[in-house]
Amino acid sequence: MKNVNIIRTGRSPFSIFNDFEKELAPFFESRNEYRPSLDLGIKEDHFYASLDIPGVKKENLKIEVEEDVVTISGSRDKEHKGSHYTEKTYGSFKRSVKVPKHFDIEKSEAVFENGVLRLLMPKKEEINSSRTIEIKNEKDGLFEKVFS
Repeated sequence: MKNVNIIRTGRSPFSIFNDFEKELAPFFESRNEYRPSLDLGIKEDHFYASLDIPGVKKENLKIEVEEDVVTISGSRDKEHKGSHYTEKTYGSFKRSVKVPKHFDIEKSEAVFENGVLRLLMPKKEEINSSRTIEIKNEKDGLFEKVFS
């Protein structure tokens, strides 16, 4: 049996697929597309959204609400205009989240710290929708005011 020398290159045998993806990426996506990572969840009766946006300035962020959808938009400027090679993504982004009905968007709070934007919404207070109506005499209350 012949001895085989194994040479370790420090690269995964699957790294060729990463190289292949990098070569084809310009044909399938915009190089300026910036899509920050987003986490969503429910914790202690609150709906939360957490967006990783390092390098984005607070003044370049905007949070808008339309009905039950919260939209977070902003931009990240390129650090070095003369870079020839970069793996970082820059440009504008927009992420929209549909908030479950039982959470109160109107009472939302947002915090931006260390490149992470956190948005928190409490659960809506339950309103008892069933009630009884007291029956009054015709000369009492609204009927007296409206029909006399």
